Amino acid sequence: MNETVVAMSECDRYIAGSLVTLFGFVGITLNTCVMYAVIKNKKFSMSFGSMCVSQLAANLGTSLVLGLCVGPVNIM
Repeated sequence: MNETVVAMSECDRYIAGSLVTLFGFVGITLNTCVMYAVIKNKKFSMSFGSMCVSQLAANLGTSLVLGLCVGPVNIM
C-alpha cells in the first residue's frame, strides 16, 4: 500500500495562519455590527431577536478563538 504524505512548507504555514487570523477578525467585526443592529432594532425585540443574538454571541466566540488563538499559533 502506498501512502503519500504531503508536508506543509514554512510559507504555507504563514499563509494559513494569516488567513485564519484575517477571517477571524472579519468575523469579529461583522458579528459585532450585526449584533448591535439586532439589539437596537425594535422589530427584533421578541424571541426571534433573542435567538439571533444568542447565535451571534456563539459565532462571535468562535471568531474570537480563531482570530486571537488559532491563527497566531499557526504563524508561530
